[in-house]
Amino acid sequence: MTNPTNWPNPERPGVVMWPHKDGRHLFALGGGYIVAFWRADKQWLVCDDDHDLGFCASNRVKDLNYIGPCLTPTQIAELLAGERERAVSACFSQKEVFESPEYAGGPLGAVMERFACDRCIEEIRNLGVAP
Repeated sequence: MTNPTNWPNPERPGVVMWPHKDGRHLFALGGGYIVAFWRADKQWLVCDDDHDLGFCASNRVKDLNYIGPCLTPTQIAELLAGERERAVSACFSQKEVFESPEYAGGPLGAVMERFACDRCIEEIRNLGVAP
């Protein structure tokens, strides 16, 4: 494994995913886990609001194994919405291929394929709607 501590950018150990945003991140340390807060203004980790440990300013950061950000429900919803829109974009691209005369063999060709793309787009977009 080229990145034994699992930092998002192995060339920048101590810098968390989304370093421009404040937030909590999960780390493995020894046989346990710790949650530390990333301060974007100082670009370092703290254990709580009263104790700036400055992990990133020391060699202690090498002892931490980065697991990932602790996402809020809103952040998870935003990430999923982005994924859904990327999938919809892929469906639109494929639909354009089906609309091309080379593929469709004429203006009425590939009707079922285009219909399938439209249904996929609709279903993907509805994944974000609460049941």
